[in-house]
Amino acid sequence: MKEKLLILVMLFVLSACSNSDSNSNNDVVEADLEKMDYDVTEPSELDESEIIQPGSGVTFEGEITNKTEEASGILANRISEQEGVKFESVVFEDSNVFMVMIEETAFEYTILVNDTDDFSQRNEGDFITVTGTFEGMNHQTYGPVIKADEIDGID
Repeated sequence: MKEKLLILVMLFVLSACSNSDSNSNNDVVEADLEKMDYDVTEPSELDESEIIQPGSGVTFEGEITNKTEEASGILANRISEQEGVKFESVVFEDSNVFMVMIEETAFEYTILVNDTDDFSQRNEGDFITVTGTFEGMNHQTYGPVIKADEIDGID
């Protein structure tokens, strides 16, 4: 009887842990350039809990200013999770890309578009809402790189 109770308690604890992890991965925050473009060598006034880390879900609205099919070498720089390594760079190869201008910042966000339907249905000048994953900062464009999960048109 005690063994069955112990097993049930262990299953409950494991279930609760896995549910809390999946919920935190599904949290989506409003994209904010200041909170994504942090520099660990020069700490800002932001509290660590306010920083939008790579891997976080983000959403924003903007205008497509450029559309490139199978762009190669899209670079995202980010803080490394590896001990002893401060920064790492990730290169995305052969991605369909939208450059999206965000009015408030006058910076372009680089959007990696995996869904070919989303890519083919959208054109320069279209206003869209993007929900996706923040991958890191592109220091050529000085804007964030976002891997799109969902793209919706704005009328």
